[in-house]
Amino acid sequence: MLACLPMFAKRLALIVVLLGYGVLAILLLGFMAPGTFIGADLAVYQHAGRDLLQHGNPYYSTDLAGYTFQYRYPPLLAMLIPVLGWPPLWYALLAAATGATFLIGVRMAGPAYLLPVIVLGGTWAQVLLNGNVQPVLMFLLVLVPLRRRTGAIGLAVATMLKLHPVLGLVWYASRRDWIAIRWYLGATVILLIIQAPWMGQFLTYYT
Repeated sequence: MLACLPMFAKRLALIVVLLGYGVLAILLLGFMAPGTFIGADLAVYQHAGRDLLQHGNPYYSTDLAGYTFQYRYPPLLAMLIPVLGWPPLWYALLAAATGATFLIGVRMAGPAYLLPVIVLGGTWAQVLLNGNVQPVLMFLLVLVPLRRRTGAIGLAVATMLKLHPVLGLVWYASRRDWIAIRWYLGATVILLIIQAPWMGQFLTYYT
């Protein structure tokens, strides 16, 4: 029985840490709640999709929206949202992406992976409530260290959804993985060609 005590103590300590992080997550959610309502970001994507279909410009009415509700992404998301933006389908996609990200993370890093996930629980909750595309990005990014080609293509898609994932190139460059970088660049070129009719509007919006 004494031999089992250290293991029991470790599990108890882990439970205490998880509970502590859970409390922090709840407090963080409470802090962020005033800027949250269900479907806030999804509504922005849907509006950009309607602008694209009706006016040929996903940024057509962006200037009329408050800063919080402006569509500030490349055209790709506005192109996809008329197909994927039905709320039950969209939230199912976000839930699946979240579950897959957690599952892959736990398999790669073990239970310790859950600690930062829990402490960021408030942020995750806000993202899911708002219908933000971030869980899809997290799933695409978690593929980067797993599969050279699939990860590189996923990183390219993530870049075209929110731009900042381009920093993932540092991960490849630090490992001198030029093959993955070529796959990333090839996928990015294809995605830019697909978005080409609206990239001028995107650059105009940003400049």
